[in-house]
Amino acid sequence: MTFKHIILIPLLCLLVLASCENEDDTWSESYQLDFLELLTDTQGRATLAVTDRGDTLEVENPVTSLKSDTLYRCVAFYVQPANGKLNLRSVYSAISPFPSAMADREEHTDAVKIQSMWRGGRYVNMTLLIGGKEKTHYFAFKDKGTVENADGSNTAHVLLYHDANGDMEAFSHTAYLSLPLYFYDNALQTGRDTVAFSLYVKEKGMQTYYFPL
Repeated sequence: MTFKHIILIPLLCLLVLASCENEDDTWSESYQLDFLELLTDTQGRATLAVTDRGDTLEVENPVTSLKSDTLYRCVAFYVQPANGKLNLRSVYSAISPFPSAMADREEHTDAVKIQSMWRGGRYVNMTLLIGGKEKTHYFAFKDKGTVENADGSNTAHVLLYHDANGDMEAFSHTAYLSLPLYFYDNALQTGRDTVAFSLYVKEKGMQTYYFPL
């Protein structure tokens, strides 16, 4: 399987943000930080953005040099002008692989801290704080199988795989992850079934959160 690492490198950093000394002290209200899907065209330009609300917006200043006809999950800092288009200021990659089965020997559950976690459209979004110094951390979503409940509903169990690679907890790093719930569209029923997401939280141990579909 392919892992994605914690180092967050901006895909885009187009503009310097406006100074706080701007006479218009309401400028900051137009800036937003959201998880988004960026869709590229045949030339590898991210020309469309899809919000977790399901809105599809044209990107005013497309990210370039990406893979063609590809969906990228990201965290974007942007402005939405009056023309309705999205003006990107910075874009960070979000770790968002499909859940996959792994052997138990591959089950690393090194601790993380949860800064935030919520259901956003067809994803579970999370901002995690990771203790580390210089080594690469590896993340994945492990598919732990689906069980049938007494009421006839089903629950898919997913575990956060986190291999800290023996890194020292010298500094706190931020990792953005999105669990793609749509992976279960063909296996689970909306309005009836649930995804149970588990992760090892520092000072709390293994925690499980349930997200109805």
